Amino acid sequence: MNEKKRQSHKVHSPKVEAHVEHVMKLLAAPKSMVPIAREKPIKRPSRINTPMETHHFFFSQLAILAFALFFLAGMYWVLNNDTYETVLTDSYSPVTIKHASSGLEISNPDDELLTYASSINISGTASAKASIIIAVAGSTDHFETTEADAGGTFQKKVTLSPGLNRIEISSFGVDTSKTITRTVYYSPEILQ
Repeated sequence: MNEKKRQSHKVHSPKVEAHVEHVMKLLAAPKSMVPIAREKPIKRPSRINTPMETHHFFFSQLAILAFALFFLAGMYWVLNNDTYETVLTDSYSPVTIKHASSGLEISNPDDELLTYASSINISGTASAKASIIIAVAGSTDHFETTEADAGGTFQKKVTLSPGLNRIEISSFGVDTSKTITRTVYYSPEILQ
């Protein structure tokens, strides 16, 4: 029967025919006589160990070079891009006018003034609606208060003591405060 099966399968290759004979013998032999076959891993062709063709090698190296050049060009553009400076210089200009709320300025009296009047007008500018405190330190100490108008100007008349009067004018605005000192000498007698 085995012969009939063998004849029904015509094998053209002698190598395959030898293999088929070997298998048929193993099938006919008792199980104790069949050698234990060890499984061998199937060998597949590996692309790692095969040499690369010349044109594939050339194009892969060219692709790596192009990527590196694009990366370096991008880094150069990012590091040397001056668009931020252009935006800042073209659309903004510096403030050239002194802001009215920048502090306290005294227009009267001048420092180290000699006067023969018992009172003097204190005037100047401060921030709008700032509170002004004028402290007079002489033989008698006293203080006066006033408020700057919406334009920031103020004026207040204060009484002087005979002799040296140290006048401290302080301005207290929303976000500013400043103090200026003036020295005024009051002489009740006119010197000749």
